[in-house]
Amino acid sequence: MANFAFLSLWFDDFTIQKGTHHLEALLTIFPLSTARRDFRLLIRSLDATQQPTLERDLLATPSAVRELAEQFLHQDTSYEVTVHWDLWHTHTVAGPSLEWNQTPSRVELLLQGEQFDQGRYRETGHVLLNLGFEHLYTGHADVLSGTEVRPENFTNRAEHEFIFALQEPQALEAYRRHTCENIRRLYSYLQQIEKSLPTKERRLWSEGEPDFARRTEQILTAS
Repeated sequence: MANFAFLSLWFDDFTIQKGTHHLEALLTIFPLSTARRDFRLLIRSLDATQQPTLERDLLATPSAVRELAEQFLHQDTSYEVTVHWDLWHTHTVAGPSLEWNQTPSRVELLLQGEQFDQGRYRETGHVLLNLGFEHLYTGHADVLSGTEVRPENFTNRAEHEFIFALQEPQALEAYRRHTCENIRRLYSYLQQIEKSLPTKERRLWSEGEPDFARRTEQILTAS
């Protein structure tokens, strides 16, 4: 099962109304995909098991998202916004060899009231960003960590072909280069967040890496 990467943000003197303005700011500085520039808003009360109170697609601006969210201001409510940015993806083709495409990639921003889901924000942030698949920033199977990864270690045919393609130095270098571009897009956004929002704490993490931030920094340093 694929792992996901996340960014957690906490704010001083948080209220849910301030939170909607933080959400608008995060969306305003977000580097939207050239092909997908709309916003989707889902509002849910109590906890993540509940049916949405509201779902709205194709919102045009961050201010439109905020204004709609402010019609449902409650401390036990969450506000999930889906956006897309352009990241590099790869897949194997005949040969096998690797083909690269820069495509719209989904990111979810979840603003959480402090009473939502029994105070889940304490662990995951007033705003939690699901950044998509972890491997888009770290590479598959430690191939960018400097550890030797051999095709014969994989019984799954797709994984075997993928690792086999990476035995070519040029393919591995392209894999590192495109992954680094994805990391730089993420880090550029983090820098904009630091400049634009009054965060008290932030944490970059993932489901599979014990230290996701350090791993991505190591990949950039080695490039």
